[in-house]
Amino acid sequence: MTVAFYLLGAGVLHGMGLVPAANDMISVLSNIYTQTLGEWALWFFYAGVIVTLYGTLFAGIAAQSRVCADMCRLIGLFAPDDYACRLKYQNAFVVFLLVYPALLFLFFASPVKMVVIGDIAPAMMLPVIGVCTIYLRHRRLPRRIAPTGWVTIGLWVATFIIICIAAYSVVLELQKL
Repeated sequence: MTVAFYLLGAGVLHGMGLVPAANDMISVLSNIYTQTLGEWALWFFYAGVIVTLYGTLFAGIAAQSRVCADMCRLIGLFAPDDYACRLKYQNAFVVFLLVYPALLFLFFASPVKMVVIGDIAPAMMLPVIGVCTIYLRHRRLPRRIAPTGWVTIGLWVATFIIICIAAYSVVLELQKL
């Protein structure tokens, strides 16, 4: 679905000479629907935006608040068996993860810049995951269950490619700012 949205957006918006920027991002993106389906599709688009963003926000904050609370437990901020404390940390992260982006929007006032900045963190995280996977493969995995040489070579090649693409992506994203 995402690929179809990108292709439709590229076809329609490029043909119109439009590029989403600053505060006109939603109105520019709405052209994907209104130019292909008609003006009636504007409200369909807005409903889709609300549902999509709500679902993304709901699932993302639910997941990240748990991950952050678990990270706090792992670094020793509370005991592993203290479920009540874990819930307090989790709820605090829910509030933080809801308020922080709103404050960032007040500072940047550009959804496009926020998307660009939000893309940098995952781009930098994938190489870390790749390198950690290589470390675990060579230092922690028991030899009796280790994969074949071809799989290990594939892991190294994939990690190298991920590092190259992530570095390239970060450079491109920083140039957009």
